Amino acid sequence: MISVVFVEVPAGSTMFPFWSVWGMLVVLPLYLLHSVFLATIVFRLGRPNFWTLYAGGTL
Repeated sequence: MISVVFVEVPAGSTMFPFWSVWGMLVVLPLYLLHSVFLATIVFRLGRPNFWTLYAGGTL
């Protein structure tokens, strides 16, 4: 949920992503899937260190 706020609100794309149907049905699941996918890759490589977390965060 934090990633949605940090990206969508400052960009002005969706000012209130949690109070609209579009935000709850499209925006939130989109960012959730990205987070789950990247976390799976980072943790599958073994014990995450700074560089793997940094690379996953920048992607």
